[in-house]
Amino acid sequence: MTEDPQNGPNLGYYAMIQIGLEMAAPVALGVWLDGLWAWFPWLTALGALLGFSLGLWEIYRINQDKGKDSDDKGRAPP
Repeated sequence: MTEDPQNGPNLGYYAMIQIGLEMAAPVALGVWLDGLWAWFPWLTALGALLGFSLGLWEIYRINQDKGKDSDDKGRAPP
């Protein structure tokens, strides 16, 4: 029996890493640009807001995908 790669045992781990990177990358970019252009803290704050929004969006998207999978499993094929 083969495992479905989209529902494998490590999916939660990889999703957690992806969400963390989506939240941290804009902040890191904001810190770097603030240092480059001396605008601290504006781009860091903007990066934090963007990262938080992207992280929440990814969590929402993952939950929506899981909901579709669970609805389809209980139905017989047409």
